Amino acid sequence: MVENGIKAKDSSTVTMDFKEPTGVLLNFLAEIEAFIMPEDIATSAGKDKLSDDKLIGTGPYMFKEHQVDRIIRLVRYDGYQAREEATDGLTGKKVAYADEIQIFPVPDVTVATNGVITGQYHFATTVDNDQFDMLKNDPNCVPVIVKPSGWLLVNYNKRKGLFADKRLRQAVGLSFDRQEALIAAYGRKELTQLDPGLAAPETVWGCQVSRDIYLRKDPETAKALLKEAGYNGQVVRWLTTKEYPYHYNTAAYIKQEMEAIGMKVELVVSDWATVVQRRANPDLYEMIIVGLSSTAHPATQVFNDKEWPGWWDSADKDQIVARMLQESDPAKSKAAIADYQRLIYSDFPFTKIGDSYALQALRKEVQGFTTTNGWTFFNVSLA
Repeated sequence: MVENGIKAKDSSTVTMDFKEPTGVLLNFLAEIEAFIMPEDIATSAGKDKLSDDKLIGTGPYMFKEHQVDRIIRLVRYDGYQAREEATDGLTGKKVAYADEIQIFPVPDVTVATNGVITGQYHFATTVDNDQFDMLKNDPNCVPVIVKPSGWLLVNYNKRKGLFADKRLRQAVGLSFDRQEALIAAYGRKELTQLDPGLAAPETVWGCQVSRDIYLRKDPETAKALLKEAGYNGQVVRWLTTKEYPYHYNTAAYIKQEMEAIGMKVELVVSDWATVVQRRANPDLYEMIIVGLSSTAHPATQVFNDKEWPGWWDSADKDQIVARMLQESDPAKSKAAIADYQRLIYSDFPFTKIGDSYALQALRKEVQGFTTTNGWTFFNVSLA
């Protein structure tokens, strides 16, 4: 964007000027971070958090009260005028059936889910996968599977050490079964999906290029690659944490499979904050698990930045990412995404494990709820 490229043309028009073509602007504007507020509120807040008296909105519910760590109350906004066209995602007609929505922060997901089961709450936004059967078998509850949600990958330190050699990265990918790794991570097959894409197949950016490479498990070829690369029993340090069980459980499974092809693996277990600190230092590790959004445009993913931990520096990557950012024609954009995916399955900067679905809990008396990556309660009522 050019300097001072965002301007108010008039009271209802904003213009944006860019130095070069961009095809992903609308994708960025669709993100929840791209909200609009009056200039005086933005100026008065500066970089500070908005105070409760400055919170505004344009939807069917309005902010009423916030008691920190206790409750947020939203009430129907009687001045809201609903659009006439059918609801489509976050657009279209929105009706406020409820008089009030109360949001309670409950840090323990088990407590929150039990609250839905007992009727204390109508909805829980995060549920432990182990509680799936409990919800499924309760006549008053519905387990809500959120599709799509995220995807999981094994990331390699490509700046220093063993995995600067592509053959070793490829060997790890050939050593384990994707579905078994997903079950180790999330516990249930129905909460996972085998998919090679950089975005979920439920999105317009989903792509099945290189699916055969993604699914391939071939321990014998992996062993041959280790020998070819001159691997001689060096220890692979894998940063992980038990604070997120899917991180540790996945690492433990893949460690077992890597050892079966002759590699030595050490799980370096710490709290998550320490993992985040250590992953920025290429001297401290070789491997790490990463979870990413499966609904994001591939051009916006963090691994596009060569300085992101893992350090994938590639001129071919930079060229394709530039195409994805610039292209506005849907067909050409999909072609660029396919080329990017093909490059990834050739260069192996990381190994995709697969897609994961989130789990939510809902009381059966709640009507009109639409499953999304977040949660919205317009068009929702109680039986």
